Amino acid sequence: MKILKSWLKEFVDFDLSDNKLESELARTGTEVESIIGGILGGIVVVKIVAIKSHPNADRLQVVSVSDGKKEYQIVCGAKNIRVGQIVPMAKIGTILKTGKIDQVSIRGVKSYGMLCSEAEIGIGTDSQGIKIFPKDTILGPELSQILEEDSVFELEITPNRGDCLSHLGIAREVAAFTGKKIKRQPVEIKMISDRVISQISLEVRDPKLVPNYQLRLIDRVKVDQSPEWLKNKLEKVGLKPINNIVDVTNYVMLDLGQPLHAFDFKKISGQKIIVREALKGEKIQALNDTTYQLGNNELVIADDKKPLAIAGIIGGKNSEIDFKSNKIILEAAVFDRRSIRRTSKIHNITTDASYRFERDVDPNGVEYALNKAAMLISEIAGGQIYSGIIKSDITAKTSTIKIENKKINRLLGIDLSEDEMKQTFRLLGFVVDGNCLTIPSWRHDINCWQDLAEEIGRIYGYDKIKFLAIKNKKSDRKSSYFLKEVLKDCLSESGFSETISYSFLSEFEAKNSITKRSKLLEVKNPVQPENRFLRDSLLPSLFYVVAKNSLFNPISIFELNSVYTVDGEKKLLAIVVAAKDRKIVESKIDRAITNLRQILTEKIYPKIEKNYLKTADINRYKIKKSVVGFVEIDLLSAIEKIKKIDLSLAKDKKSVHYRPISKYPPIARDLAFVVDKKHKPESLIDLIYDLSDKINRVELFDKFSSDKLGEGKISYAFHLYLQNTKKTMVDSEADEIIDKIINAIRVNFSGVLRS
Repeated sequence: MKILKSWLKEFVDFDLSDNKLESELARTGTEVESIIGGILGGIVVVKIVAIKSHPNADRLQVVSVSDGKKEYQIVCGAKNIRVGQIVPMAKIGTILKTGKIDQVSIRGVKSYGMLCSEAEIGIGTDSQGIKIFPKDTILGPELSQILEEDSVFELEITPNRGDCLSHLGIAREVAAFTGKKIKRQPVEIKMISDRVISQISLEVRDPKLVPNYQLRLIDRVKVDQSPEWLKNKLEKVGLKPINNIVDVTNYVMLDLGQPLHAFDFKKISGQKIIVREALKGEKIQALNDTTYQLGNNELVIADDKKPLAIAGIIGGKNSEIDFKSNKIILEAAVFDRRSIRRTSKIHNITTDASYRFERDVDPNGVEYALNKAAMLISEIAGGQIYSGIIKSDITAKTSTIKIENKKINRLLGIDLSEDEMKQTFRLLGFVVDGNCLTIPSWRHDINCWQDLAEEIGRIYGYDKIKFLAIKNKKSDRKSSYFLKEVLKDCLSESGFSETISYSFLSEFEAKNSITKRSKLLEVKNPVQPENRFLRDSLLPSLFYVVAKNSLFNPISIFELNSVYTVDGEKKLLAIVVAAKDRKIVESKIDRAITNLRQILTEKIYPKIEKNYLKTADINRYKIKKSVVGFVEIDLLSAIEKIKKIDLSLAKDKKSVHYRPISKYPPIARDLAFVVDKKHKPESLIDLIYDLSDKINRVELFDKFSSDKLGEGKISYAFHLYLQNTKKTMVDSEADEIIDKIINAIRVNFSGVLRS
């Protein structure tokens, strides 16, 4: 979104250079992608007090300039400079489009800045000579404080900050970090005695989808080109002027963030505006000359015969303002953002209006925007405004939230008093009443105290928050994960490489297995013969690695993984060393076992038997020309018995039941329940599973607690996947299960469904 700096100043008085404004906006969460035009910071007004030839260059001159307090020496090659002239100088550290200004030595003479042309300071295109100012120009201040040259800021607005999609919205941000107050132009409308209700009526069929809809009627307008000031503003922010009526609606949208639309009154049938869902088979030719097929519950603005516009997105050709229009209906509204987004996606239309409605607009700003647009149309198009506004509006609810001073300070790592926080919230437009805040109607992103903490953090400045080192916590040395990682680190430090191999054996490997054939687990439908059995040992896979890499000498590898038999699963540690020299093999395994024993007995499990790990029985045989030594131990099981803890990652205390995979699609539903905090989500999940065998999966995806839920209450939200193994499940069947779940949670946990 593009913002004009001068336009911002219509709402708030501030005195910031472009660079400073950019940094402050970025610091408070609004990214500035680019700045077009305007005067760069760091450029000051100086007077040339002396000029002399450069001793080592014919085309250069050494210029002495003064800002009224200090003199600077500049090396300059421009031919149009004279003693006594007032010129711009970029000080050391200034960043121009051509680069950063540094102190340099040019042909043996030091230069402490640069005299600039129009193009270099951003106020023109002339780059041939130095810019000369009138002799009465004040020396010393930055040029940006003297010249009223406009700048266009290209901003990246985050999706949650729909209130920033206007000059007023950004002005509120500027007011917050500068401590200034927002000023708004008073709207004074001169109306004729004729009332709007005598000319047109309004019907809104679903107020939930259209909570605020307002109309004004303006007669005797003269549709023409817009005045230059209006066209210039629109062009600078990237909009093409069309005519004075449409331009005013676009101007107010960019000014206040409220989209508006104008209809030609004479093209309205039945003198009635109807806001409804589109009928199946309806079509509309939009202002972009594309015809859209309607009927998917899209909201439309219509008369008694036809749709006039796709609500909140784009108008229709059959009601557009043209140069013959002389009586117009002016619309301002709030539409349900989900409905607008859905329609936008269905028809692949994104407009400036839909972009704002999807992110919510200020319900309390609708009437002001409508009146401001009517006033401007009356002023520049000569219109006569009918008395009154036709409205269909639901009073916008005000929300309050408690200032959690201690929690906010603890979360951010700062120490602000409650009064300091209150002052920040006042600057942001919150109404402070004791230790509670009334959330501004334009801030749809504020819902909890953590959101307030974000506001404090960005205005206070995240750069001011001190960095604190995270305290080291003692590791949980009773977990199997910790033990496995310690063993792996120990072997890696001993010069071994970890391998991760397939969990299968071939027929040949099974014949040579250390386990009886009857104990092996056989795969019923193996993809290939090599994957017929589940392995009962890690060694065959490690021997295969040695055989494939026999050119390397020595080879030191290990694997810590699961093996399987009909008796169950267990984790083994296998160590293999292959080398041409038997002594190397034995030495490396001895050292690895010694290191493992030391780690286990001294640092982790002091009570483990000192002689548990022995190296006397190293197994050996040859692969090609290498001697292979190997050890395979059930280390985890032994430690499990000693510590009396479950170290098996694959083991689950809950019983596991198999159910066949259904070929029919599941139905996904989300439910959120408010229950007492004493209830764990696992208890709710267990109950839900027991209710029906058609409940395929239950996933907890959100926990939320708030004073709004009630004292001692918490909300658990679940993804539910319902599936029938015999047929495609229909909505009525799913609804029956959902009702059963809701009733069971209510009876067993006194839980209520969160709206």
